[in-house]
Amino acid sequence: MINKKLLGVVALTALGVAGLASCSTGPDLTLTVWAPSSDADYVNAQIAKFKEANPTFVEEGRDIKILAAVSEGEIQDKYGTDFKAGAEIAFAADDNIRNCADGGYIQALDADTTARLVARDGQEAVDAGTINGKAYGYPYRGDNGYVLYVDSSIVNDEAAKSIEGIVKACRDAGAKFYFPLRNAWYTPCFLFAVGGEIEVGTDGKIHSNFNSPECIAGLEAMNAILDGATDVMVTSGDDIDPNAVLEGLSPNATTKTGAAIMWNDYERQHAANENVKAHALPTYTVSGEAHALKSFLGYKHVVVRAEMSEEESAWAHKFAEFITDYDAQKTRYEDLGHGGTNLQLLEETNDFEDVPHLQILNEMKAAGNTVPQGVNITSAFWDPCKNVGVVMCDNTSGWGTYESAQQVLDALVTSEGWVEME
Repeated sequence: MINKKLLGVVALTALGVAGLASCSTGPDLTLTVWAPSSDADYVNAQIAKFKEANPTFVEEGRDIKILAAVSEGEIQDKYGTDFKAGAEIAFAADDNIRNCADGGYIQALDADTTARLVARDGQEAVDAGTINGKAYGYPYRGDNGYVLYVDSSIVNDEAAKSIEGIVKACRDAGAKFYFPLRNAWYTPCFLFAVGGEIEVGTDGKIHSNFNSPECIAGLEAMNAILDGATDVMVTSGDDIDPNAVLEGLSPNATTKTGAAIMWNDYERQHAANENVKAHALPTYTVSGEAHALKSFLGYKHVVVRAEMSEEESAWAHKFAEFITDYDAQKTRYEDLGHGGTNLQLLEETNDFEDVPHLQILNEMKAAGNTVPQGVNITSAFWDPCKNVGVVMCDNTSGWGTYESAQQVLDALVTSEGWVEME
């Protein structure tokens, strides 16, 4: 069980903080929060619970409130504009934490708090908010990944295990397989499958082996699948429009959707067609061997702004830990359907079995078929990686302006902000 006393009585002069300002603000302190608009009711309810659990916070004239609706992916830009005018507490996507840490906008956590979070949420969740050995965030979500959805009346369980099986099932039924390879979030799934790796080095650049012999063979194999399935596989556009997939799932659709590698959109798809079923990502065959595609897995954290008084920092960290603890994550799951990181909650819910895509993502993670996103990429990742998908999708034979698969991947790992992994 989570030690509720430990969460509630840590000394307010040092809670979670690695370096604080020395001034104090007195009893009129008001903490502010940046939170996504879709989470506003939940956050306000948690604020009320925090006040109830900490009566002196209110009795001595303090307050906490939402300052503005800001999505988790906007935090680095908002703090980058004028971080001292920003909220003291913010909900942040893991790929925003690096720029916030490098810019000095958010506080690092102390060793005791970091150890407590590792015990509570697991090493990977904490590492997703760790930059150069320092943790910067309190994990609360680990569900930003993608799985396979199929119309099970078209693609049965056996066919769903492989891309080759899906293509055949869709072709037999005159249906489509939506595979958004032009979107850089999806593009590397088949490179990760054959041992492709990325990591951000101390130089701030992406180090990658995406041009390894295994990845070159993987690119050639996936390209051959695309070339042989232009009648079935839909890859057009920068991204696959979920509405187009849903339309294909409609009982009256003239063009049926057989399968789609999509984001966590199970409820909408199942509502459109009761036959929709979620699966782990399929395999594809490289040199006679099946390799399972791997999804990025993004985490989200609560972060605390830098450069404020000791009192502000202490209460901000106390609230950050409160709104990411077991009870808060359980409420998130029950009310919003979000997949948390709390290890006790994962065990009690059997990896969130009531929400199919969450359970499957956690099963994929356990099998080694997810790749932590935020700490492994920078803003330099997206366009060069997307280019690989564009080359594949725009050329039904050959490699466009490149002479070979190796040239395509050599260009990727030597792009600006990238380094070939040694």
